Amino acid sequence: MMFCRRVISTVLTLSALAVFAEAAWDFMLYEQQWAPGVCAGRQSSHRLTKRHHHHSVGEECVIPPNATDGFTIHGSWPTTVGSEGPNYCNDSWPFNVTPIESLVNTMDIYWPSLFGSNNAFWSHEWVKHGVCAATLPALNSEMKFFSFVLSVRKQHDFKSYLASAGIAPSNDNGYQLEDLQNAIKQAINVKPLIVCATSGDTQYLAEAGICIGRSLQIVDCDESVYEESKCDPSQPIMYVPRGSS
Repeated sequence: MMFCRRVISTVLTLSALAVFAEAAWDFMLYEQQWAPGVCAGRQSSHRLTKRHHHHSVGEECVIPPNATDGFTIHGSWPTTVGSEGPNYCNDSWPFNVTPIESLVNTMDIYWPSLFGSNNAFWSHEWVKHGVCAATLPALNSEMKFFSFVLSVRKQHDFKSYLASAGIAPSNDNGYQLEDLQNAIKQAINVKPLIVCATSGDTQYLAEAGICIGRSLQIVDCDESVYEESKCDPSQPIMYVPRGSS
């Protein structure tokens, strides 16, 4: 009997280690989205890369009235160098809003869904990304994960960074990719990811991202991250104001 228990214990330990190994990651790609740009490009099938959206093409894009007029959080995604993911690391750990009810009012403002319900959006972010981030002790609960992501938004206001460089939302003037990158880099000393959404011949600023290391400090992104930009550097990028789409 004792031998059997030891065998079972060993098997369970090896299984846990295997799951942990599969969930290993090097950094998190943290992204904020500019809702007017996301909505302006919502009809394009070339809109965003696979992990930059959780909705169906053609689904209505709605900016909640109580959402901040700045950038809103999209997510913080564990990433291995040179690839996307890991994703969906533990299907036995579903999202439950109860542990984070004290954060919900803040999340409604800074982490709202543009497509469907907030709870469905947060569930998607937790199940696909949060449980993978939870392999890090500092992020090993819903409260720790969502609180941390909110704290990054509080610390890094991309709209303010752009404004400090004289870049403001406009229906008339587009901006060069390099100018958008440099405006944010000037504030944080690392090169950001700028993601565009395209509709027709027009490309819109949709998201801005930075990389966060396992020490939970900002780090330089791996060069492969910038391949997700979908921005044409030879064309202007429209940073449209709220109410334009």
